[in-house]
Amino acid sequence: MSPPLPKHFLSRSTRVSRRRRGGGQTPQPTGTMAPTNLIGRVMQWLANEIIVKGLGSNPAFQRFAVRSAEQAQALAKQAADVAAEAASNPNVRALREEGTAAVQAAAERAAAMRRAAGEVGDGVGGFAAAVKEELKRVSAESGAAGVYKRPPPPSPPRS
Repeated sequence: MSPPLPKHFLSRSTRVSRRRRGGGQTPQPTGTMAPTNLIGRVMQWLANEIIVKGLGSNPAFQRFAVRSAEQAQALAKQAADVAAEAASNPNVRALREEGTAAVQAAAERAAAMRRAAGEVGDGVGGFAAAVKEELKRVSAESGAAGVYKRPPPPSPPRS
């Protein structure tokens, strides 16, 4: 068996295929075009030329294209008319104002919650401090001693 060649003598694709040792496909070297790729591109170009020229000269397809364009324009005009009518409708206007007020109220509540969270602190430490404060408040309200004592561990089962 011949000694292995130094790494700089091998192309990248050869190095990759040697690393794989039999698994998968060997990649194509870059910079070259595979014949199947060239044939595929030529076939795609020919099909595109035939389809475009065939449909462009077909009177039925031309009528279909004109009808489709007219229908699209009519639908766009109808949608614009409906939007203008909805904007001028007092019921829709009132509904929009109610929605805006609800969004503003929700934003104010969220800002208040963020301010409250900022006072307590961020992260796990802030959460722990908030829980500690809440426990102090609850224990003060209930008259408890204020110190939490862990219950004794359960006794081992008797065999």
